[in-house]
Amino acid sequence: MHQFGELFKEIQGAKLKTIVVANAADEEVLSAVSMAHQKGMANAILVGDKGAIKAEADKHAIDISPFEILHEADMAKIPYTAVQLVSSGKADVLMKGLLQTADFFRAVLDHSVGLRVNGQIISSIAVVEVPGWNRFLLLTDIGLIPAPDLETKIALIKNSVPVAKKLGAEIPKVGILCAAENINPKIQSMVDGDTLAKMNERNEITDCIIAGPISFDLAVSEESARHKGYTHPVAGKADILIMPNLETGNGVIKAITCFAKYKGGGIIAGTAKPLIFTSRSDTDETKLNSIALAIYLS
Repeated sequence: MHQFGELFKEIQGAKLKTIVVANAADEEVLSAVSMAHQKGMANAILVGDKGAIKAEADKHAIDISPFEILHEADMAKIPYTAVQLVSSGKADVLMKGLLQTADFFRAVLDHSVGLRVNGQIISSIAVVEVPGWNRFLLLTDIGLIPAPDLETKIALIKNSVPVAKKLGAEIPKVGILCAAENINPKIQSMVDGDTLAKMNERNEITDCIIAGPISFDLAVSEESARHKGYTHPVAGKADILIMPNLETGNGVIKAITCFAKYKGGGIIAGTAKPLIFTSRSDTDETKLNSIALAIYLS
């Protein structure tokens, strides 16, 4: 599987899953959820101020008549109400609407109603459809973890490998992204990359093949790897790229989508159920792709 169109076909015709949107009074979110329903992917429960949700839908001529609207005027209660619907099994997927990120994750991580898995780190994974490739490219973390240390990078690998496998990578190839493939002891990301690769060789990290440290071009371009004489099973064939920090991850994914115009989507991993957590600047197409990913993985 390497295209979102293929992912849509896998979902269509299956039993409809239910998405809960936490504060659904947002044009792009409503548009994406409406498109997902029209394509036979999902039902939805829209949580928030009923009048505001209907007004936003009417303003942009978005049909929300198939959806249940669960009225909640108190902004502080909206994320908790939405999360509880998923954690109780009344819905399958949680989607962030017009909410502050901190408020959304406060509810997600709440021990009484939330979706926290003990001992699990929550991370964001971007999934990119690359023209001409026979696979998706996963990038993590691109939105939550500012400066992952070695243990956190291990968690990022463990969160992303099952996603890559579900999307068709039999043994995911993981690149620990750095500025170069050389090891400079003064640059912690390079030291971490080398350590993670050696842990993989010793079978301390399994179910994947890790190269590190590795630069972006060597990880995704077989031509660059040949030109530089870099040989490794991951060279030019990466399924997953582990980012050294949030600035790099956020910059890479935005450059890919803004300049290369690649199709993308994303999920939150490490929770009991997949979460849809998109940027305010994401298009409704990106939000639709993210919905498809979350449904497929749920």
